[in-house]
Amino acid sequence: MGNFEFLNRKWKELAKMGELAEQYLYSDTNTCFIKMGMLAEHIVKYMLAYDGMAEPDDNNTYAKVNNILFF
Repeated sequence: MGNFEFLNRKWKELAKMGELAEQYLYSDTNTCFIKMGMLAEHIVKYMLAYDGMAEPDDNNTYAKVNNILFF
């Protein structure tokens, strides 16, 4: 049982990304970090959708989307 299996019930895509990151933790840490970044981006997108907030149209970077949640 992996650390991200609890996500499998509602968010299979998030669970898969977390599992992949976990698999690469010791063999390829750069890939692990990339997968964790992708996981974080998807979580933020889910948060925006849940709150009914639109993603920015121009230059949609992770930092810009993340900043929206703080204002």
